Formats: sequence, C-alpha cells, structure tokens
Amino acid sequence: MTEGATQRTATRSPADVPAEFLELLACPTQAERNETCGASLESQADALACIKCGTRYQVTDGIPVLLPGNEREADRPTPWKLQREYFDHGLDEEYEIERPAAGGAFYSYLLQLKFERALGGPAVPHGVVLDACCGSGILSEYLAKRTTAPVVGFDFSIGAVGRARQRARRHGYRFFGVVGDASVPPFRSRAFSVVAVHDALHHLDDPLSVVSQLAELSNDTLVVMEPAESWVTRIAVAVGLSTDIEDAGNPVRRLTRAMLLKTVRHGGFSSTRATRYFMFYPHRPGLLFRLLDRQPLSWLGRTATLLGQVLGPIGGNKLQLVARR
Repeated sequence: MTEGATQRTATRSPADVPAEFLELLACPTQAERNETCGASLESQADALACIKCGTRYQVTDGIPVLLPGNEREADRPTPWKLQREYFDHGLDEEYEIERPAAGGAFYSYLLQLKFERALGGPAVPHGVVLDACCGSGILSEYLAKRTTAPVVGFDFSIGAVGRARQRARRHGYRFFGVVGDASVPPFRSRAFSVVAVHDALHHLDDPLSVVSQLAELSNDTLVVMEPAESWVTRIAVAVGLSTDIEDAGNPVRRLTRAMLLKTVRHGGFSSTRATRYFMFYPHRPGLLFRLLDRQPLSWLGRTATLLGQVLGPIGGNKLQLVARR
C-alpha cells in the first residue's frame, strides 16, 4: 500500500455508504502516466477500497473522502490548502445553510431567476443528478425541487459538504455528499442524468479542463453557470464593485462564451447553447439589497434585472451553458 493510502486511513468512521450511491463512485487515484484508475470501490468495515489498485479512502461522519490516493495533503499547493481552510472554517455556517433565503427577498429572487433560466425548462431527466463543486448546497436544493431522484454533491471542502448535507436534512430532500477533487471527479463515466455547476469553476486553476471532466460524467445534460469575461466586469473591478481576487484567496478565472462552447462540443453533445446576461449579487448582500427588499425599489430592481437578461449579449457578466446529448 502506498504512503498516501496509509495516511488516508488514519481516522475513520464506519463506511456505511448506501449501495445506490456506492455504485456511482470510482477510484480517483492516478497512475504514473497520469491516468486515473477509475475502478469501482467496495465498502469495508472502516473505509472504502478500490477493487483494482487497493487504495483505501476514509469515510468521515458518513462522507467519503475521495481525494486521489497518491497525493498526500502535505504535498498539496499552499493556495489549495488555504482555500479549503477558508471553506471549511472561514464562513458563517448558518448563513451558508440558509442562503439565499438568509439574504432577503430580492437576493432570493436573483438566485431563483438564475437557476430557472438554466434549469426551468423541460423537466430534469429521470436519474441521479450531480451538483459539482456543490459548496453549501444552494444549487442542490433547487435541483431537488426539480426531480424525484436523489441529488449527489461533491466539493473539495468537507465543511462545505457537511453544510450541504445539513441543508438537505432541514429542507427534506435526499442528498449524498462526497469530498472530491474537481480535476479528478470520483465518479463513473456517464453516471448522472444531469451534471450542474454554479459559481465554482472560476476558483480553479484550469476551469476548462474541469468542464471536460464534468461533461464525461453526464449521460444527458450538462449545465454551467459561471462569471463571464466582460468589459462591464473590467469597469466594475476598476471602481471597486467587483474583484479579481476572492476572499478565499483565489484569482477569479472568468470564462468566455467561445472557449466554453468549444470545450463542451468536444464532449459529444448534440445540442449546446451558451448565453450571457447581466446580474449582480455579492456572496453576502448588504444595505443595498435590504433596500431592494422593499417597494418601490424592489420593483425597480426586478425590472432592471429583467432588462439585463435582454441586454446580456452586449457584455453580460454572467455566462450560462446548457448542453444535451
């Protein structure tokens, strides 16, 4: 057994992973030629183990920790560790679990509109859905309202996955959380009917490579909702309304419509549609949003938001892609 695999089994809880979710998982450990093992995992008394390479993964409080078994945490780059520390311990847990409702009526309206714009058309296809880089589960909760199937979420932060699970328990839907690395997602190819990612790729070193990985997990639909590179954003950064470095310490790697379409079309989807639109909301709203909760400012804010949907092609700061096989 490798040194990394040995360390990964140091502290465990019983590996009581339901069979319906266990069959979705795949070993993310990479071989010498940077090829992912990809074999099935089996549940043992105190861990999950790869049936091919033998790497063992701890299960912490019912959450499988499926980071590549040949990478010790001590060898991870400092920015990765700082980001994970921030998302594990640096956020207000109650706000994260109840976001967007905790942000007020107008804030909730914006997030609801954003999700409806991407996922509010035809019903979500039958089958398990994946919320990639799920954070505290804001998109998972919306997805759960659109399907009768379970929602699976993964994130590199066990704190975030724990909050997403707590959200599901409070609001009454089925959720299974996994700790995983988006560059090597720990799931079988084509395991999910829908794979969706929201406001997460811009945290990553190579977001387009991750898009390719996520596309491979979908057997029907891929949905991407991310910040777009825009001249409007450049102005917003210049005047202090936006930023190129987030609180977690990561650069904001915004995408363009052309590069996203090119990447996804290589994934074998028969239909791809990417659009831009204007929408502004901070992670945690302040005084302006509290004012926008009240009339007549609420009406003005909603009207401006709907106008931003129409004017998006001239420089919208948000990018949405929906691809179907």
